[in-house]
Amino acid sequence: MENRKNLIIAVVLCVGILLVWERFIMPKPQPVEAPRGSNATAVATNNAQPSAALAAPAAPSGSERGKEEIVSLDTPDATFDLSSWGASLLAVHLKTEKFRTGGKGEPLEIIRARTGDEAPFSVGIANAAFSIPANAKWTVVSKAADRVAFATEINGNTITKTFSASAERYRLRLEVAVKNGTAAPLSHQLTIAVSGQQDAAKKGGGMFSYAVASVEEMVCHVNGKVERHDLDNLKKEAFAAEGMVRWIAADERFFTVAAVPPLQPAQSSSKCQQQASNDRGHATLTLPTQTIKAGESLTYPFEIYAGPKYSELLSAVAPGVISGGTPATGPMVEGDAELDRSVNVTFAFLSRPMMATLKAFHKVIGNWGLSIILLTLLVKLITFYPAHKALLSGKRMAKLAPKIAELKEKYGNDRERLGRETMALYKSQGVNVLGGCLPSLIQMPIWIALYSTLSYSVELYRSAFVGYIHDLSAPDPYYILPLVMGVTMFIQMRMAPAGTDPQQQKIMSIMMPIMFTGFQIFLPAGLAVYVLTNYLLGIVHQMVINRLERGPVPPSPLKAAKAT
Repeated sequence: MENRKNLIIAVVLCVGILLVWERFIMPKPQPVEAPRGSNATAVATNNAQPSAALAAPAAPSGSERGKEEIVSLDTPDATFDLSSWGASLLAVHLKTEKFRTGGKGEPLEIIRARTGDEAPFSVGIANAAFSIPANAKWTVVSKAADRVAFATEINGNTITKTFSASAERYRLRLEVAVKNGTAAPLSHQLTIAVSGQQDAAKKGGGMFSYAVASVEEMVCHVNGKVERHDLDNLKKEAFAAEGMVRWIAADERFFTVAAVPPLQPAQSSSKCQQQASNDRGHATLTLPTQTIKAGESLTYPFEIYAGPKYSELLSAVAPGVISGGTPATGPMVEGDAELDRSVNVTFAFLSRPMMATLKAFHKVIGNWGLSIILLTLLVKLITFYPAHKALLSGKRMAKLAPKIAELKEKYGNDRERLGRETMALYKSQGVNVLGGCLPSLIQMPIWIALYSTLSYSVELYRSAFVGYIHDLSAPDPYYILPLVMGVTMFIQMRMAPAGTDPQQQKIMSIMMPIMFTGFQIFLPAGLAVYVLTNYLLGIVHQMVINRLERGPVPPSPLKAAKAT
């Protein structure tokens, strides 16, 4: 018991030092702004090798390839701005009321590319007789309210990129058509890059930060595994993997910008590469080799998702099928793209059912804060048995504290004998040594999954609870919930049975509420609602345990032995 308390103290002190360093000592980087459309240095991502991309020269000025033309595709939920420089997605403005920012209600922008050269969904040609240079001149060849097509011609070959607004929310359809204008077959590999800029003002936040719409990681789904790397680590070492790639993305807590490639044969191998430079990350997908006969075309369909990470919308994304070229051999890997795995939760097999339950509660009562309370209550009921066993064991062991002290006094110099006598005492009183630890360990994954669910649920973003709490994903602006939580934690700890060292427990009952209150000040209000509800339920449970275990203290085995 003492070792466990010492461990808790050490963990709390370490996290406290981290919090103080992160919040008050660590220097904050200054944001460096560059106006959109300026001739700033751009990172070329058109061709396959990451090293070449990072070392690429600056893109040419507008005078060398014409003025940058911006074409917008407007949908009910978002406006997509597309640039003729790179034929890429320059900006996405989320128009739903929930995502409007500032006093003017301006749409939230989730891509911060200064020019089209830096924007997501640039394409390249690798391992072929030609490549697409960084300064390729893309021309708008057709334009409608829901569709725009860009084309460029290189060495007699024409590449056309057609973006179409989708009926699905936050979705675009991108078709990349490669036409072989030569007299010989064209063997090639198509590459597509997703890039994202990390907001310097939000950089380095850590676990206590509240940052949204700022790229934190580059992600790809390869060989059934989600490979996720933050930009700081990618600056030190690039990542590459080959196999079945289902999607690539520039990712952050609540939003993602992702590309889902067309269906691929099961035996084919694509390549995912991730790299970062100057707070800008890149994920590049290289598709398997395709061959186009002379005079023919091949079209690659990509599903584009750029918006909030609603699981039901992400899971609905399915890949298209390549048309033209040499037909693929072997069975195709079908099914959805598993884009919902971009939601970065811990213990997903628990977190996803919890999120579904939370949505079900919200559908009935219409308030996310109340839904969190109901979900916490449900999880408390599910974990009631192991929690009850742990509390009972703790209470019974506390009753034996005086007897343990007597045993220590008698056998303090003989640790082996002390251990045997202690175990005999526990056995005679029906106390299981693992009765406190094991049930707690069983509950731990469930509570971690619930914490993770609430931390990464975009549903809580700018969702009101009651009174002054207008955003459950942001910290409590007046610190009321953290302070009330600290008080309830103090009460619960004082109600808990005393261990072998009452003085240490008294110190812990003061220090830990103060520390956890400090942590909660910087965490989302939704998590504070969950923690506060959990502690209140814990107090009720502890009161029941204390009432059930009011029985008399059993006689000391040492005194009983003397009496005989």
